[in-house]
Amino acid sequence: MFNIASNKLSSLKNKLNFFFSYPELSRLPISSIESDETHLKKTIEWLCFTQDYDSSGGIPANYNLLNKKFGKAYRETTGYIISTFIKYYEITKNREYLDRAIKMGNWEISVQTQEGGIGELKDNGTIGLKIFNSGQVIFGYCSLYKTTKDERYIDAAKKAANWIINNQEKDGSWNNFSNNGPKTYDARVSWALLVLYSISNNINYLNSAKKNLNWVPKQQNANGWFKNTSLSHPQKPWTHLIAYTI
Repeated sequence: MFNIASNKLSSLKNKLNFFFSYPELSRLPISSIESDETHLKKTIEWLCFTQDYDSSGGIPANYNLLNKKFGKAYRETTGYIISTFIKYYEITKNREYLDRAIKMGNWEISVQTQEGGIGELKDNGTIGLKIFNSGQVIFGYCSLYKTTKDERYIDAAKKAANWIINNQEKDGSWNNFSNNGPKTYDARVSWALLVLYSISNNINYLNSAKKNLNWVPKQQNANGWFKNTSLSHPQKPWTHLIAYTI
């Protein structure tokens, strides 16, 4: 009985702390604030719903509110959603989430080019290879390999990484297969290379990441502003690309 009461008290304390940390929630009853676990579960359930919509096994790029339809499965974001599902599997021990991650990974392998690159589906039906997208899928491959020990995933990760390195500029940036020139948010590609290096011990992945991460700070102004952190307009970077850079 004491443990149950203690748990309820701890839960109430967490709700109160959350409630008073955000004044904009003051009009809401405390009972309407759910736990982190509940929010996480609902988020994962929604991702499962989106995956089930597309028979490929990938996660759709978007949902159109006007025609009430999901977009095509998107390689980049599916790549790191794989890692999210594996982490949730480790928390819950529910095999369903690992199986879903494997399904995503197998789809990623099926759409990977012979050279190793991974891209995005264009409106005309062709695939535009991207350095950044390829890096994000490496995260998923590495997570799958560490969990399943299936060599297909580490082989796919190395294949993608080798393609990335082969297209790297001497200064450490990536100009080809980018969005209008070198970008600072490719630092997140370097992160993926470092994860792969930690598994494979291939020094080439470490050196490539170092080269890029030496280039990125050179794009930062004294006030902290990063240049080359936009998909299109140089003076209008997207907030999530700033986060990728950091």
